[in-house]
Amino acid sequence: MLLWGLLIVCWACVASAWAQAGVRSYVVRRLYEQGQKQRFNAVYTLRGDTRSSTFEQSLPIAVDAQLRFDTEVLQVLENGQARMRVATRYVKQSVDYFAETELPPPYTETVKVTPSGFPSEDDAERVVQRVKRGDQKEQEQQREEPNFPGLDFLLPPSYFLQLIGLNVVPGPFAPLPPGSVREGDEWQVRYPTPFIDTRGGKLSLEQATLYTYPATVRVVGATEIKGRPVLHVKQITDAEIDIRLDDLLIEISRLRDRNIPRGRIKGAIKGEIDYYYALSDGSLVQASGYEKLKLRAEYDPQTIREWEPIEEWAEWEAQATFRQTLAEETTPKPPARPAPRQPNRRR
Repeated sequence: MLLWGLLIVCWACVASAWAQAGVRSYVVRRLYEQGQKQRFNAVYTLRGDTRSSTFEQSLPIAVDAQLRFDTEVLQVLENGQARMRVATRYVKQSVDYFAETELPPPYTETVKVTPSGFPSEDDAERVVQRVKRGDQKEQEQQREEPNFPGLDFLLPPSYFLQLIGLNVVPGPFAPLPPGSVREGDEWQVRYPTPFIDTRGGKLSLEQATLYTYPATVRVVGATEIKGRPVLHVKQITDAEIDIRLDDLLIEISRLRDRNIPRGRIKGAIKGEIDYYYALSDGSLVQASGYEKLKLRAEYDPQTIREWEPIEEWAEWEAQATFRQTLAEETTPKPPARPAPRQPNRRR
C-alpha cells in the first residue's frame, strides 16, 4: 500500500513538471527609444441615464467620440524610464448630457513613463494636484451660492466623465506584466478616481491622495495581429465603490460658518478590457473593451437639513465601450557609421 502511495506521489510530481514545461513564459517590458513616435486612434461610446431628486424622469447620457493620441519619446532615462510628450485630441465628438456640448479640449503634456506602461509616481502626483485644482472659476461661482454645499449637481458632468468613459480609453498607457508571466497568471492594478481622499481628515489637502479602485489583469496567451507577435492580456474590473465626498465638498465650498457638508457616493464598476502588447518592445498594438457603472451620490440627512441643497441625491447607470489601434509608428534610424579609414600605404 505504501509503495502504491509513493508511486502516485511520484507520478503527480512528474505530471506537474511536464505541465509546467509545456507552459511558455513571457517577459514584456516597454522599451523606449529617443525620437520614437506613435499614433493611437480610438472610437469611444457612452450610453446610459441619470436620475435625481430634482427631476422625476431619467435623463439620457450619450457620448460618441473619436480620439487621437500622438506620443513622442523625448529622452530615455535611467532604469528604463523615459520622458514622453503626449498630445490628446478629439477628432469627432457628440455629447448629450445636461448642458454639456463638448468634451475636454485638446491638451499636450510631458510625462515620465516607466517600463510598467504607466506614468511614474512623480507624474501621478502631478495629476493628483491637477484634479484637486479643477476649474477654479467654476469653484468660485459655486462658493457664492449659500444653499449649495459645494456642488450644484451630484456630480458635475466633468467628474462623472472622468470616473467612467474617458478614462477607459488607455491611449499609450496600459498595465504591462510585472515580470515573467505564464498563461493564466494574474496581478492587480489600481485606477484613480477624481475624488480626494484625506483618510477621514487625517491628512491635509496638500497630503491627500485620490480614491482608487482595483482591477485584475490575467494573461491569456500569445497570438498575432497583422503578422506581429503579441501577448494578449485581459483586465477584469468588478469593484464596489464607497467614497466619502466630504473632502471634495470642503475643498469646493470653503465655508466655515456651518457644519461641514458631508455625503457619499456608492455603487459598482464592472468591465472587461483586452490588451495586445508587442512581444518585441511592449508597445500597445490594440485594445478594446467596456466598463459598466452604477452609482448613487447623496448628502447625509444633517447636511440636507442645514444646507437645504437643491439636489439631495443623484443616480447614474451607464456603459462605456471603446476600440483602440496603433495606427502609426516611427522609430528613428541609428546614425550611419562612418566608413572605415584605409591605412596609409607607403610606396
